[in-house]
Amino acid sequence: MSFVSVERPMRSTEASLTLTTPDGYSTNMTLGSEGLQFVVPPLAALGLLHANSPNGPSALVLEEPEGHLHGRLQRALAEEIIDVVERTPDARVLIETHSPIFLTAIQLAIVTAAKRTTRLFRNGTASSGP
Repeated sequence: MSFVSVERPMRSTEASLTLTTPDGYSTNMTLGSEGLQFVVPPLAALGLLHANSPNGPSALVLEEPEGHLHGRLQRALAEEIIDVVERTPDARVLIETHSPIFLTAIQLAIVTAAKRTTRLFRNGTASSGP
């Protein structure tokens, strides 16, 4: 099932971009907010990256995925990117950004993810986490 479709009526010069969620809800993206229009493509690309993982290593390049997003949404997007990368072992994601908020959120998400998988040794005994 395709979650994004592009339709052009026969007598119109305008195209319609429709997003359909897995539960069947559909919305016309051209009528959505600017923030929604900018956040869906990187999220869709991340979903495809994860879905393609059984086929071998994959790479994704994102150019300013945080563009036009409020700081809180930039942080949420950064956390989602890290989450997808964690769940997709052969994935590589290259991100270009000029946003200090987004960059800091990516750095914090990486550190948090590393703490979950880090094993510390004290006096020869292993322990998980911080």
